[in-house]
Amino acid sequence: MHRTLAVVVVVLSVAAAVAGVVLTRERATAAESGAVKVSTKGTRVTVTGSARRMLRAYGYDGLQLLTVVGGHAYYRVRSDRGTCYAVGFANSIGVPGAIKCWSAPSPIMDFTLVEASRSDGDVHPYQVEGIAADGIDVLQLVDDGGAVVASSKVQHNVYQFADVRKGAARLVARGANGKEVAAQKLR
Repeated sequence: MHRTLAVVVVVLSVAAAVAGVVLTRERATAAESGAVKVSTKGTRVTVTGSARRMLRAYGYDGLQLLTVVGGHAYYRVRSDRGTCYAVGFANSIGVPGAIKCWSAPSPIMDFTLVEASRSDGDVHPYQVEGIAADGIDVLQLVDDGGAVVASSKVQHNVYQFADVRKGAARLVARGANGKEVAAQKLR
């Protein structure tokens, strides 16, 4: 029964991706100021039909595919507000499911999805992925006690956890020297 809500969330997410682009309008102040740098430029993607109309309606100009990992496509998005990033399904290249622009000087742009249990009210991440700025080497999922429960090496400025274990409480970004650069709560 506790998975029922998770199934509803997944179904709604898929429906949103099919119906159009879920767009998040956030200011790109950090990216504009140069505080965050993502060197991977990507390959230009042709966007057509309803995805193109939706992107233009929200002020987005085009997509560049950064990479495909684990069934998801990651994009750089051109915008009049600066450079933004997106994630979508790899079987629908050119149709982003979510778009975000940097609004704070954090070196990670997280696209984490969470699920909630109806039985105990516990909320936990079930999909953790996103864009990491230059200088971030690895991201880790850490539990409440500080133990690392999973790690993801950054490739092409993208991170994705294939296995998100219950108990992951924080996402920690580490540089090549192993030092913590940034962290955020996941629940």
